[in-house]
Amino acid sequence: MNWINNETYIVINTPAAFNYTECLIFLNRSKQEVLHQIKDGYLYKLLQVDGQNILCKIGYQSNCIKVEFPIHAPSERVLEKIVQYICEWFDLERNLHSFYEMAQKDKILLPLVKKYYGLRIIGMPDLFEALVWAIIGQQINLTFAYTLKRRFVEQFGECLTFEGESYWLFPTS
Repeated sequence: MNWINNETYIVINTPAAFNYTECLIFLNRSKQEVLHQIKDGYLYKLLQVDGQNILCKIGYQSNCIKVEFPIHAPSERVLEKIVQYICEWFDLERNLHSFYEMAQKDKILLPLVKKYYGLRIIGMPDLFEALVWAIIGQQINLTFAYTLKRRFVEQFGECLTFEGESYWLFPTS
């Protein structure tokens, strides 16, 4: 994936079929979500890379994801891992051309593709987190699953506080 380091932030080029707004709507589906926050069109996510806790402020402009670092700028090696995480999280390297081509011929998919064009499958790049969420997500309803996730993360995860806001890391295995 193409990206640029501008010392205080990085810019990640996105595919033409990418809709940041739809991705934020998906990520903001529960007020109980503890692993990221969305404020004023920005997505705040705490990542742990090489033992460092890095707060990322993720925005979007001119067909690019812009990642700022409100606390401190990471090293080049850490930046590469952050870019890799974000690309995997937002599924940026998947070519959707053949899917959209097929959907144009399907009367059920066509209206959905038009409505949600550019929405990517938001992933969980951490296998342990994905396995825990698969188990927790089997609860009676999504609201309760998010409540359990919040309790789990707050009990066993790490927290960083910045400007009065708490940012959480998912516990490690």
